[in-house]
Amino acid sequence: MVFNRGWHLITGEYPPQPGGVSDYTFQVAHGLAEAGEAVAVWCPAWDSVQEEVQPNSKVRVRRELGKIGKGDLQRVDDLLNAEPRPRRLFVQWVPHAFSRRAINYPFCRWVRRRAQRFGDEVVVMIHEAFLDFSGSWKQRAAAVVQRLMMRELLASATRVWVSTENWTSLIRPYARRNLPIESLGVPSNIPVVDDPAAVAGIKRQFAKSGGPIVGHFGTYGLHTTETLGLCLTPLLARMPEVSLLLLGRGSVEFREGLLKQFAVDAGRVHATGSQPARELSLHLAACDLMIQPYGGGISTRNGSLMACLSHGRPVVASRGRLTEPLWDDCKGLVLAPQHEPEAHASEVIKLLATPEALGELGRKAREFYQGHFAVEHVVARMMAS
Repeated sequence: MVFNRGWHLITGEYPPQPGGVSDYTFQVAHGLAEAGEAVAVWCPAWDSVQEEVQPNSKVRVRRELGKIGKGDLQRVDDLLNAEPRPRRLFVQWVPHAFSRRAINYPFCRWVRRRAQRFGDEVVVMIHEAFLDFSGSWKQRAAAVVQRLMMRELLASATRVWVSTENWTSLIRPYARRNLPIESLGVPSNIPVVDDPAAVAGIKRQFAKSGGPIVGHFGTYGLHTTETLGLCLTPLLARMPEVSLLLLGRGSVEFREGLLKQFAVDAGRVHATGSQPARELSLHLAACDLMIQPYGGGISTRNGSLMACLSHGRPVVASRGRLTEPLWDDCKGLVLAPQHEPEAHASEVIKLLATPEALGELGRKAREFYQGHFAVEHVVARMMAS
């Protein structure tokens, strides 16, 4: 008789705690449960809540990891051992999520011991691998420890998933030669809201004289904002009918800086700041096209890009050293060289000159997302493995 293994997702963050890994774990846990799998999530406490049963009654949230110290892991040992066998531990790996200033080596040793002593299967999802050897001596020392942690974590793993294939070559030296390592992109964490009337209202609010709306969605980090400003100013200068809609945390501050630095009509540049998921979805849908420059180029771990594609938005984005080959097959986006903001603006202008093609580009963007990154696709690949 063959028994299905219960999935035990081990994560350093989970909703309502914010974070990309938190959102990812939530989506995957519910996707597995909806596919008929038994799922438990093990994470640190949040607001004194210890255990929850999600509405579908299959996802149990066990907030038992505490500070992920020795005593916490011993307690989790006892609780895990009370769970039915066979057990699959699905570790959501990002070093800084597991306490001890991102060098919690004992946690990795605990994972290995779970496999050796108790027979648990270990699967690892690597969201981030380890620090590079730059910065202060403390960062370089942490980079060494994190590589030792990676070796320990992978020693007992039966399969490894990575959020971008760029991590594969980095972690391969710390893994067994025959350990399967495969790329598994990150789904969008913004559900698509179907409300045409609300979208039309947003268009009327922000579109200048009914012209096109070009959007950007992100967190406006330093590496992005420098390029973004240089992309947007020639676009606004050459296409006076275009309005700009900036979405996401930090967009209000970026708009203020843009208006101070460049001679831009304030009435054409709008920012929403952080929004609830429903409002963000509606504002994404109101954009005719998205411009998404990324430092290093796009990759399969860019959550903001995934949100644009899942909403069927045509995208002009950056090609760089981190851009994986699969993006050449996506017909719903156009890639411009990473360090050429004028090229980004020119691609946007070319696309807006043929508005009849935008709808087709958007359809292809959504199709590509559904076939490669939708949570249903991600879960199906996990279960097939």
